[in-house]
Amino acid sequence: MIGHFKSQLIGTFDNKKQAYSNPSYYAHIRLVHQDIGDGLIYGEQAYTYDLLHPYRQFVLEIIDEGTSITIKNCDIKDKSRFTGFNNLDELTREDLIHRDGCDLRFIPNGDGYLGRISGCNCFVQKGDKKTYVKSTVNLSENQYIVIDTGHCVESHTKLWGSEFGPFYFDKI
Repeated sequence: MIGHFKSQLIGTFDNKKQAYSNPSYYAHIRLVHQDIGDGLIYGEQAYTYDLLHPYRQFVLEIIDEGTSITIKNCDIKDKSRFTGFNNLDELTREDLIHRDGCDLRFIPNGDGYLGRISGCNCFVQKGDKKTYVKSTVNLSENQYIVIDTGHCVESHTKLWGSEFGPFYFDKI
C-alpha cells in the first residue's frame, strides 16, 4: 500500500484550472513533493508568480500502519538551506522538528486515499491568536484536494481558511 500511496503523493501539483476559473477566490499555487529517501518527502508550496520564494517548506515522514498510513508533519530548522530543492542530500532528521498533533492519517478510499488531522492539537499562531488546524485531504492518481481551516482554541469558531471550499491541485 505504501508504494501506491507514495506514487500518488510524490510529484508536482498545480491548481491552475481552479485559479483561472475563479481568480478572485483562489491564488495560483504550485505544490511539489519530492522523495528524499529514508521514508521522507521534502515539499515546497509557492505562488506561481514567485516560485523561488516558497511560503511553505516542510518534510513529511510516511509511516505504514498496515491498514492506514500516517504522515508525520515536520518543520525544518533552517529552511533557507534547502529552498529551491537545494542541498536535499544534506537534509537529516536532526534538521527536523516534528509538529506534534499535526499528523495526518490516511485510509484507502477507492483508488486513492482520504486523510485528516484528528483532534484539536495541531496549533498555528495567526497574529495574536493561537488556533488549531483542521485538515482534510483527498489524494488520487491525478489530484490532490485539500482544505485547511484554523479554529479558535477557546470558542472553536473558524478564524481562517478558504471561504470557497477546498483547493483542487492537479498533478502535472
